[in-house]
Amino acid sequence: MQNERYDAIIVGAGHNGLVCANYLARKGLRTLVIERRKMVGGAAVTEELWPGIKVSTASYVCSLLDRQIIKELELAKYGFVFIGKEPQSFTPMLNGEHLFLYGDMKDTKKEISRFSRHDAKAYERYDRYLTGIVEAMDPILKQSPPDIGSMASLAKFGLLNRRLVRKAQDFVDVMSLSVKDFLDRWFESDELKASLATDGIVGAMAAPSTPGTAYILLHHVMGNIEGRGRWGYVQGGMGSVSEALAKSAKSRGVKIMTDAPVDRILVEGGRAVGVVVGKRTYRAGIIVSNAEPKRTFLEMVGEDKLGENFLWKVKNYQTRSSSFKINMLLNGLPDFECYPNKTELPEPQHKGSIYMCEDFEYMERAFDDAKYGMPSRNPVISMFIPSSVDKTLAPNGTYVAGCFVQYAPYKLKGTDWNRENSKFIKSTISTIRKYAPNIDDILVNVQGLSPVDLESRFGLTGGNIFHGDMTPDQLFFSRFSYGTPVKGLYLCGSGTHPGGGVSGLPGFNAAKYILRNIRKI
Repeated sequence: MQNERYDAIIVGAGHNGLVCANYLARKGLRTLVIERRKMVGGAAVTEELWPGIKVSTASYVCSLLDRQIIKELELAKYGFVFIGKEPQSFTPMLNGEHLFLYGDMKDTKKEISRFSRHDAKAYERYDRYLTGIVEAMDPILKQSPPDIGSMASLAKFGLLNRRLVRKAQDFVDVMSLSVKDFLDRWFESDELKASLATDGIVGAMAAPSTPGTAYILLHHVMGNIEGRGRWGYVQGGMGSVSEALAKSAKSRGVKIMTDAPVDRILVEGGRAVGVVVGKRTYRAGIIVSNAEPKRTFLEMVGEDKLGENFLWKVKNYQTRSSSFKINMLLNGLPDFECYPNKTELPEPQHKGSIYMCEDFEYMERAFDDAKYGMPSRNPVISMFIPSSVDKTLAPNGTYVAGCFVQYAPYKLKGTDWNRENSKFIKSTISTIRKYAPNIDDILVNVQGLSPVDLESRFGLTGGNIFHGDMTPDQLFFSRFSYGTPVKGLYLCGSGTHPGGGVSGLPGFNAAKYILRNIRKI
């Protein structure tokens, strides 16, 4: 086998791997990134599913991408353009009502007051409450979590994060409460609570009544790319994030190989020394995996290279999923019965996230199906139409739309996704039809990705979009560390702190950790 030598090799060109590569290269490390797919980006990709139609196949909206990363890596120079959503969301209802939530607080309060004056007043306090927790958390998002077994480490952490310590009770509440109990504390209207609760269950095999889901909601308001908790699209699709990161990395001398699946990570004498790709070996003193932890350790490293306790942790790391992604090509816009279209052009109801779920009871019933191993008969749907604001995705008169759908459990009882895929697409479209009866008239083409498809296509074990459950037992110091028991091997993906979403922070933190570590050698 031929050998090539680098200072650092990164397995996987997902956005975190590319962020890590950038920061290592900035410090002069000769860095190689190896990607199994033909394109960079992992789940943050734009693909031409149909001729001339660009689709964010998996990841679809942006908010969490860290502003420091955007600035330091000059992503705007390399094509990154953020398009804020306004309104933020639109919730159609079967009773003829609807609810918009805006980026502007005054407009949002006016809209909520149609349902509850109490909730309109409470919403501003609620927003300040979440913002206070998130701003107190900001510093720890860019730190390695403390060593829970070291009083000195915990004391240092407390001193560095005194603002978070002062918010400890609020933080504990959000970490432990269900999103239902949390929102019930603040609001009385089912319409508002249902609109907000979707962020507490997205990507999770959990009901709104499941303890810990309030944290998932909090995770979705951590972004500050254009105002705290505001979400938007990326011009050209989510692949533009990854492409900008790749161009930035190449400008720093990083070599990127695609269509090159890593067969195994070489471990010699208890130390990672390289990777094997087909008949070729690439060696480096630093090996960094952007792959999900189970895939990294069980498939690429091997159980025999791991200690008993660590192997137990890897095998028991939860990657449960219940998310199904649907991508659609439309030749018109959905016409919602509760808020009819006035023109043939995109209107406010088309530009933000579109939530189709009536109330907590509806969501709980949807989860009940999944709990017993079946797809939801009446699924919870988050729909979005990015081409309503981004004309680069599809020709005039056609639209790219997508749905992130709950619940679609990875493991099904008495059947499998080969048999259920098309059925679940039909049940999702049937649900959309209740709100927008013209969906059948405008639907040109459709792609459905089950959790099994998300696993095989994007390397998301169990179909989990976060590289592992975002539950209290798998967050902060309980998530995987950037360092591993195998010397010279590091992790930089979403299986590490601070977890999932297109933030770049796991890659950023991993690079800092690696650079500190090699200075000690």
